[in-house]
Amino acid sequence: MVTGFVGWVVVSVLPVNAQQSSVLYTCDQGRSFEVEYEAGAAQVTLPLEILALSQVVSASGARYSDGRTTLYTQGNEAFIEVDGQRTYSNCVIADDLLSPAPTPTPPPTPQPLSDSGLPLVVNYQCNYNRTFQATYFSESVELRFGAAPILILPPVESGSGTRYSDGRVTLSSQGDEALIEVGESIVYENCVAQETTTLAPTPAAPASAPAQPVPAPVPGLW
Repeated sequence: MVTGFVGWVVVSVLPVNAQQSSVLYTCDQGRSFEVEYEAGAAQVTLPLEILALSQVVSASGARYSDGRTTLYTQGNEAFIEVDGQRTYSNCVIADDLLSPAPTPTPPPTPQPLSDSGLPLVVNYQCNYNRTFQATYFSESVELRFGAAPILILPPVESGSGTRYSDGRVTLSSQGDEALIEVGESIVYENCVAQETTTLAPTPAAPASAPAQPVPAPVPGLW
């Protein structure tokens, strides 16, 4: 007979199809996210960021968290909470798993917006120590969020300030302040410009030296 407490036994319960490298979840309001499962960890790809979550003890199903963002999964279902508030609800595994998306052909570089004739680069600091970088052009803005893919948004009509949107992700800025929305949810708020720079122009290729004339052959002496 064994007496005494030995320790907790944590059973990892992965969702169906979790053996695949990537699992796509579709949620309420047309939202979606991708998860790559590894032993004791999950990498969650959201529209504006990529999160590395560690598996933690869960009464049922599986739970992954970084202390702020938590992914809950059970069977084919999942949801995400941020600071205890549910941000992705009623999520289920899509019928087909994500395959690597083809790299889209980048659009032509738009004309710069800044007075100096160069693209204007602004680094923003937001709530929860979140940051992003915006490069403003006359016909678009490029948003960078760490290792996440670059987003390119076209300008849209705005009552005040400037506004860029692709119909799903929207950047609104006025003066030194900005915010980002995904759908109807504000995901980056109270953002203040910390640093503003301009991109250096691409140096022009040096002009080719004029070709030297080929000397005529010396006439023979015989």
